[in-house]
Amino acid sequence: MSECLKLGGSLTDVETNMELNFLNYQVLIRFGHDYWIGGTDNGTEDRFRWEPSEQPFNVTYWGPGEPNNLGNIEHCVDYRQLKWNDAPCDIKVKYICEIKV
Repeated sequence: MSECLKLGGSLTDVETNMELNFLNYQVLIRFGHDYWIGGTDNGTEDRFRWEPSEQPFNVTYWGPGEPNNLGNIEHCVDYRQLKWNDAPCDIKVKYICEIKV
């Protein structure tokens, strides 16, 4: 998240199905990597919200069986293979920044 802040933004949030479709096509289908997005349940298990706005999710795209908090350490949202996955916040994957103008 700190790299996004340096750019004047934050990790992306997904507020609408239109945004979700845009991300699916523009980022994931074209590049096919895992990416951090700005969702977390840090502080309150199973209450996912967007950082830094603290807004609850309006749209979700969880993979089968997710979120599962495997090992009781998965509190950040990883966009993996066109689905969301809760994952440990310290794993090294790419990220998607959003800069609102």
